[in-house]
Amino acid sequence: MGIVLTMRLKPEKYTQLHTALCKAFNPNSFTSMLKGGLGLELTDVSSNNAPFPTMCGDVIRWAEERDRVEGLIAAAYSVNDTNRRLQQVRDEFDATWFQTDTTLEDTRRNAIRSPQPDDTRSPS
Repeated sequence: MGIVLTMRLKPEKYTQLHTALCKAFNPNSFTSMLKGGLGLELTDVSSNNAPFPTMCGDVIRWAEERDRVEGLIAAAYSVNDTNRRLQQVRDEFDATWFQTDTTLEDTRRNAIRSPQPDDTRSPS
Protein backbone atom coordinates (compact mmCIF):
# COMPACT_ATOMS: atom_id res chain seq x y z
CA MET A 1 0.00 0.00 0.00
CA GLY A 2 1.51 3.35 -1.05
CA ILE A 3 1.11 6.87 0.21
CA VAL A 4 -1.44 8.94 -1.70
CA LEU A 5 -0.71 12.65 -1.74
CA THR A 6 -3.19 15.29 -2.83
CA MET A 7 -1.62 18.18 -4.65
CA ARG A 8 -3.21 21.25 -3.11
CA LEU A 9 -2.93 24.63 -4.76
CA LYS A 10 -1.26 27.40 -2.78
CA PRO A 11 -3.99 29.61 -1.29
CA GLU A 12 -3.24 32.57 -3.54
CA LYS A 13 -3.24 30.36 -6.66
CA TYR A 14 -6.48 28.68 -5.57
CA THR A 15 -8.02 32.15 -5.27
CA GLN A 16 -6.69 33.17 -8.67
CA LEU A 17 -8.15 30.08 -10.35
CA HIS A 18 -11.42 30.32 -8.40
CA THR A 19 -11.89 33.98 -9.37
CA ALA A 20 -11.08 33.24 -13.01
CA LEU A 21 -13.65 30.43 -13.18
CA CYS A 22 -16.36 32.42 -11.39
CA LYS A 23 -15.86 35.43 -13.67
CA ALA A 24 -15.49 33.47 -16.92
CA PHE A 25 -18.60 31.31 -16.58
CA ASN A 26 -22.16 31.17 -15.35
CA PRO A 27 -23.63 27.96 -13.91
CA ASN A 28 -24.90 26.75 -17.30
CA SER A 29 -21.73 27.45 -19.28
CA PHE A 30 -19.62 26.02 -16.43
CA THR A 31 -21.65 22.80 -16.46
CA SER A 32 -21.24 22.52 -20.24
CA MET A 33 -17.49 23.15 -20.03
CA LEU A 34 -17.04 20.44 -17.40
CA LYS A 35 -19.06 17.89 -19.35
CA GLY A 36 -17.38 18.65 -22.69
CA GLY A 37 -13.85 19.27 -21.46
CA LEU A 38 -13.50 16.82 -18.58
CA GLY A 39 -16.41 14.40 -19.00
CA LEU A 40 -17.56 15.53 -15.56
CA GLU A 41 -21.11 16.02 -14.39
CA LEU A 42 -21.19 18.98 -12.01
CA THR A 43 -23.77 17.17 -9.88
CA ASP A 44 -21.18 14.45 -9.21
CA VAL A 45 -19.04 16.91 -7.22
CA SER A 46 -21.35 19.72 -6.12
CA SER A 47 -24.96 20.40 -5.21
CA ASN A 48 -27.34 21.96 -7.72
CA ASN A 49 -28.53 24.23 -4.92
CA ALA A 50 -25.06 25.50 -4.01
CA PRO A 51 -24.11 29.08 -4.84
CA PHE A 52 -22.03 29.28 -8.01
CA PRO A 53 -18.77 30.20 -6.18
CA THR A 54 -19.21 27.07 -4.03
CA MET A 55 -19.66 24.96 -7.18
CA CYS A 56 -16.42 26.38 -8.59
CA GLY A 57 -14.61 25.59 -5.34
CA ASP A 58 -15.98 22.05 -5.28
CA VAL A 59 -14.71 21.47 -8.82
CA ILE A 60 -11.26 22.83 -8.00
CA ARG A 61 -11.03 20.50 -4.99
CA TRP A 62 -12.17 17.60 -7.18
CA ALA A 63 -9.42 18.48 -9.68
CA GLU A 64 -6.80 18.73 -6.92
CA GLU A 65 -7.73 15.32 -5.53
CA ARG A 66 -7.38 13.70 -8.95
CA ASP A 67 -4.35 15.61 -10.25
CA ARG A 68 -6.56 17.24 -12.90
CA VAL A 69 -6.01 20.93 -12.19
CA GLU A 70 -4.10 21.39 -15.43
CA GLY A 71 -6.91 19.65 -17.33
CA LEU A 72 -9.49 21.91 -15.67
CA ILE A 73 -7.54 24.99 -16.70
CA ALA A 74 -7.12 23.70 -20.27
CA ALA A 75 -10.82 22.85 -20.58
CA ALA A 76 -11.90 26.23 -19.23
CA TYR A 77 -9.54 28.13 -21.50
CA SER A 78 -10.53 26.12 -24.58
CA VAL A 79 -14.16 27.15 -24.08
CA ASN A 80 -13.47 30.79 -23.19
CA ASP A 81 -10.09 31.77 -24.67
CA THR A 82 -10.90 35.48 -24.75
CA ASN A 83 -11.21 35.76 -20.98
CA ARG A 84 -8.09 37.55 -19.73
CA ARG A 85 -8.20 35.93 -16.27
CA LEU A 86 -8.31 32.44 -17.75
CA GLN A 87 -5.53 33.37 -20.17
CA GLN A 88 -3.38 34.59 -17.28
CA VAL A 89 -4.05 31.40 -15.30
CA ARG A 90 -3.20 29.25 -18.31
CA ASP A 91 -0.02 31.21 -19.05
CA GLU A 92 1.25 31.22 -15.45
CA PHE A 93 0.28 27.71 -14.36
CA ASP A 94 3.15 25.39 -13.42
CA ALA A 95 4.27 23.11 -10.60
CA THR A 96 5.07 26.07 -8.31
CA TRP A 97 1.34 26.61 -7.89
CA PHE A 98 1.16 23.63 -5.54
CA GLN A 99 1.98 23.51 -1.85
CA THR A 100 4.68 21.21 -0.59
CA ASP A 101 3.67 18.88 2.17
CA THR A 102 6.18 19.88 4.86
CA THR A 103 4.44 17.70 7.42
CA LEU A 104 5.24 14.61 5.36
CA GLU A 105 8.81 15.82 4.75
CA ASP A 106 9.31 16.43 8.49
CA THR A 107 7.86 13.00 9.30
CA ARG A 108 10.21 11.31 6.85
CA ARG A 109 13.19 13.27 8.12
CA ASN A 110 12.41 12.36 11.74
CA ALA A 111 11.87 8.70 10.86
CA ILE A 112 15.37 8.35 9.45
CA ARG A 113 17.30 10.53 11.86
CA SER A 114 20.24 9.12 13.76
CA PRO A 115 19.71 8.14 17.38
CA GLN A 116 20.52 10.94 19.79
CA PRO A 117 22.42 10.35 23.08
CA ASP A 118 19.12 10.44 25.02
CA ASP A 119 17.71 7.78 22.68
CA THR A 120 20.40 5.21 23.48
CA ARG A 121 19.75 3.68 26.85
CA SER A 122 21.26 0.48 28.08
CA PRO A 123 18.77 -2.27 28.83
CA SER A 124 17.85 -2.59 32.50
